[in-house]
Amino acid sequence: MHELIPSLVGGVVFETGSQQLSAQSYLAKHTISRIQIDLTPEEQKEYDTNYTKFLKSLKQLGFKGGPSFYNLKQLIMISNKNKMARQAVLAKNKANEIALNSQAKMEKLQNILEENGQKIYEFELSSGSTKD
Repeated sequence: MHELIPSLVGGVVFETGSQQLSAQSYLAKHTISRIQIDLTPEEQKEYDTNYTKFLKSLKQLGFKGGPSFYNLKQLIMISNKNKMARQAVLAKNKANEIALNSQAKMEKLQNILEENGQKIYEFELSSGSTKD
């Protein structure tokens, strides 16, 4: 869904990275580590259910090529008039919500904070278990 933001609100006006901010002394020196977190079994099951519903709906609605940006954009456009399209969008949103708000991520973050003191960490908004 984040791919739709530019078409809805416009493009990026200004962007900078953490390395640039650190080099200019706006941020403390830091390291970036990517940690892949699997969904809990319950989350994975619910994610799979919703994502499968989304994919089946795309196919039933005649979309070719799977969950592309173009297909998602078209699906959203017809979702206000087509109940199946609306359900597909809701299923996709639910799958994304599960991946982005995984309990496993929160548990991992709590473990990291306990091991390293109360430093601040940022988690990337994706999960290794997602299929798109």
